[in-house]
Amino acid sequence: MRKIMIKAVLFDLFGTLATGFCDPEQRIIERFNLTYEYKFVENYVCGTKFQDMDSYIQTILHGLKLPNTLETRKTLEAIFEKESALDKIKPEVSELLKGLKNRGYKLGMISNIPNPHFDHPEKCGIKKYFDVIVYSYEVGMTKSNPEIFTLALSSLHVEPSEAVMVGDSMNSDIHPAEALGIKGILFDPNNKNPTYASRITTLLELEGFL
Repeated sequence: MRKIMIKAVLFDLFGTLATGFCDPEQRIIERFNLTYEYKFVENYVCGTKFQDMDSYIQTILHGLKLPNTLETRKTLEAIFEKESALDKIKPEVSELLKGLKNRGYKLGMISNIPNPHFDHPEKCGIKKYFDVIVYSYEVGMTKSNPEIFTLALSSLHVEPSEAVMVGDSMNSDIHPAEALGIKGILFDPNNKNPTYASRITTLLELEGFL
């Protein structure tokens, strides 16, 4: 059987290329004592197509049934401001991406990112390596939706079988990618899924799967 040649590498951002400490969804759940599941909150926080901060906040308030008061709006904005400052690009990422580009791979990034405040200047240093970047707040859908992967593949002009998806979440990164025929590579530094075959514990191990 002819081996499929991998032409493109897709990456998750938070928890994979960047440290995974920023989590506004969890902070919102805790601050307002919400009983919603995390994914439900994420669909509003990250899956709202951003036009401006006011309409963004209004959509979250309505979707999560929070009181539409000045205090609540300021609380949400404070959470976003604080959390957006927490993620940092990992030091090995630039060299990894540069090496992949030099080997001829097309690179894409797909991220569930809340709003433009999280796209701070530090990421500009790695943006130059990507042929396509798909942010959830720009397209109005989160990463569990297969369509967000299809958008990236279409922009890269590759078939699902010609791409791999590297991410730290089975539910958001690996399962939806595999459902489309994209090979999943789980970034699993804490060995949470030791039985999953295509897994790496450091980003430097990625080249062994390509």
